[in-house]
Amino acid sequence: MAFEKTAGRPETEEPAVRGSSLSSRRRSVAGVTSGYAAASDFCQLFQDRMDGLYLLALLLTANHRQAEACFVAGLEDCTRASAVFRAWAETWAKRTIVINGIRMVSPIPNEIGSMKAICGVANPISDACALFAGIIQLQPFERFVYVMSVLEGYSDHDCARLLRCGVGAVIDARTRAFEQLSDHEARVDPRIQPEVRSGNEMPERSVQIAG
Repeated sequence: MAFEKTAGRPETEEPAVRGSSLSSRRRSVAGVTSGYAAASDFCQLFQDRMDGLYLLALLLTANHRQAEACFVAGLEDCTRASAVFRAWAETWAKRTIVINGIRMVSPIPNEIGSMKAICGVANPISDACALFAGIIQLQPFERFVYVMSVLEGYSDHDCARLLRCGVGAVIDARTRAFEQLSDHEARVDPRIQPEVRSGNEMPERSVQIAG
């Protein structure tokens, strides 16, 4: 009889063990997936960081209509993304805006484009506004390189890969951007003397993108 009870015990206890193991696995999977950003997280992020993300789109496109389209496209891309860690959500959001900006503008090295002018920045009243106006007036390729490498901290190789050009083109464009921004500062404030920078030097001031 003792043997029968011992032998019969696994049949009554095994389902409970299996159920406990399944629950443990489910909790483990839930714990992993909860670390990823959901579509609702990105929607909240774009709402909370709207000013900064829109400003990034505007600096890239230099056009309000394109900036709005770039912002919306970035949000749509983010909500369709999968396996993006919550901690990287804002970085991912900015990257989607950069990528959509490149698609819309198609910046090309050494391309001669028209000078940009946005209402409200013709007579800047602060250093930040002056720099903003200067960035907007850069040629498209120089503008993208400056925003991506200087303001957003992309490496030269990452810029080259996204812009589909050589690293040398990125460095040359950044050098031209520094020179043109120095000239712009001198025109805005005659007390500032133009200063030539190399492509690997960072500017003394930068636009603060609100986050």
